[in-house]
Amino acid sequence: MIDDITPRNAKSLDLNLLLAFEALMRARSVTGAAKALGVGQPAMSAALKRLRVLLGDEVFVRTKNGLTPTTRAVELEPVVTRALQDLRNAVFAERPFDPAAERRAFHIGASDYIAAGLAPPLLQAMERDAPGVTLVFHHTRKDHVPAALEDGVIDLALGYFPELSGPLKVRRLYTDELVCLFDPQACGVAPPLSLADYVRLPHLLMSTRGETSGVVDEALNAEGRSRRVRASMPYFLSLPFCLYGLKAVACAPRRMAELCANATRLAVSPVPAPMPALEVSMAWAIRADRDPGLVWLRGLIASVAASA
Repeated sequence: MIDDITPRNAKSLDLNLLLAFEALMRARSVTGAAKALGVGQPAMSAALKRLRVLLGDEVFVRTKNGLTPTTRAVELEPVVTRALQDLRNAVFAERPFDPAAERRAFHIGASDYIAAGLAPPLLQAMERDAPGVTLVFHHTRKDHVPAALEDGVIDLALGYFPELSGPLKVRRLYTDELVCLFDPQACGVAPPLSLADYVRLPHLLMSTRGETSGVVDEALNAEGRSRRVRASMPYFLSLPFCLYGLKAVACAPRRMAELCANATRLAVSPVPAPMPALEVSMAWAIRADRDPGLVWLRGLIASVAASA
């Protein structure tokens, strides 16, 4: 009702409270949100108190896992995120981005294997060129990427996106391929694996959805073959720890497999069946296309990916 919009209510809508709300939603802790915004914990606690008064809601409740948003907070999150991102785009559109002087956190959605391959050289480059910039990596499922980008939960997504849709832009970073990773001593075979050995050995599969089949099975079916999946794992980097000393084989992207092979006695071998190439790309929301900070970060990631 119009009578409810009083000067007192209008003045209490402070932009700083929206920034605090955004930081609390991401960090799920007062301490983490305070660190992200560069303020003290008492100031963040005071901001949370003001949010509760403003909204007439608890906004966040304390649980054993940290701060849990209320239903009201979950409803407000996409609205607040879009409003703040639109404001940032408008305010900073024409401002040159100085990475050396910037104090900002960028949120990146990526699988564990992509983060393991790109994060080390990326962090080294940032330590040199942008020491005040913080990267926050999120393990984001492929089917959740469009909503996470559009809602501002993440700024960029890195991964294999063959069917990505929505108001997004995509830039290819590099091409990878699936290879076999296994312990030759435990399996009793040496690379290269034959197709007979490949289908004879039990398999470990990486699937964020808990599936027990994938592109490998499609390729094997085309050859009139099948495999036995012993276990499905949610993370690529859990595979080498399981394979060590185990009579089993797994398919993994070559970049990750070679990193693991260099640190263990595991062997890398071509998959003895035709496999599709993995186009690893970078995706972002169209509305953030001109954000100077993200333009800089995308360029840095593309440069690091090309030389990694």
